Amino acid sequence: RYGFLLAMDESQAQVAIDQGLWEPYKPTTWDQIPAGLKDPAGNWVGAYYGIMAFGTNTTIVKTAPKTFADLKDPQYKGKVALNGDPRKAGAAFAAVMAASLANGGSADDIMPGIKFYAELKKSGNLIATQVTPATVLSGETPIAIDWSYNFPSLAKKLQDGGQTTEINFPSDGVYGSYYAQGVIKG
Repeated sequence: RYGFLLAMDESQAQVAIDQGLWEPYKPTTWDQIPAGLKDPAGNWVGAYYGIMAFGTNTTIVKTAPKTFADLKDPQYKGKVALNGDPRKAGAAFAAVMAASLANGGSADDIMPGIKFYAELKKSGNLIATQVTPATVLSGETPIAIDWSYNFPSLAKKLQDGGQTTEINFPSDGVYGSYYAQGVIKG
């Protein structure tokens, strides 16, 4: 009777509500879910949460960055990568938001984050290679900026391959978010 579960950010979830794509469903834990993490009509609930983090392959990069400001250091030339294109990927957009917060921006002013990555690209530190498990494991993306929940399994795979890793939450640009998950009609 039902389709599949779909996870998306809250703004996309609202589009799905407006288009009548959700089948309202309230899980058995509905009353335990905070109001801000669910649609009142049961169209979606917050499914999982992450914080922007830096995953560094410390076999390749000896000193892991701990702040967005650190990423400007010339020692990181050709080593910093995003998980996707910020115009299309939630993780990459969140990385721009976090950099914006680190550089005087806000939820209403993302331009400092855009400028930060433009400068990082111009310096050669930001590479075009997108973060994927394969690029992390191969060493193509030794400093990956991504959601925190993506790193534990990658860290284990790196460790299994004889490499080391360090995961840091940038202290100058803390940004977290959740994905909305709901049941698709039909």
